[in-house]
Amino acid sequence: MIKSDYELETEAKEYAACIMAEYDDNDDRFDAVHEYADQSQHVIYTARAIAICGNCNTDDGESYLEEIYEKPFDGCETFGEVCTRLAYAVLYCAIRDALQELIDERAGILEVADHV
Repeated sequence: MIKSDYELETEAKEYAACIMAEYDDNDDRFDAVHEYADQSQHVIYTARAIAICGNCNTDDGESYLEEIYEKPFDGCETFGEVCTRLAYAVLYCAIRDALQELIDERAGILEVADHV
């Protein structure tokens, strides 16, 4: 279970590294973020989703949900469903941000290599 923002960030970086290795195109990479977040054990298992919501900063996930839903938790009938939706969004944002960092790092390395 993820018990801190540090553990969330570490998990997100691992997923992002897998995505970078699996896909060559950045559009495909960002499309894969949804799949990785959606299929994560931290989203699938309610107890793990609750752990993310209770132990991590959820601001980015809440903002993301507000961007894509008029009422972010509409249709959620239980506490577990709310946590699952929020945990998905938190993990999605963390993976997306970690992936962007990797892409930026790679672009910087390639830019330096071009000037050598």
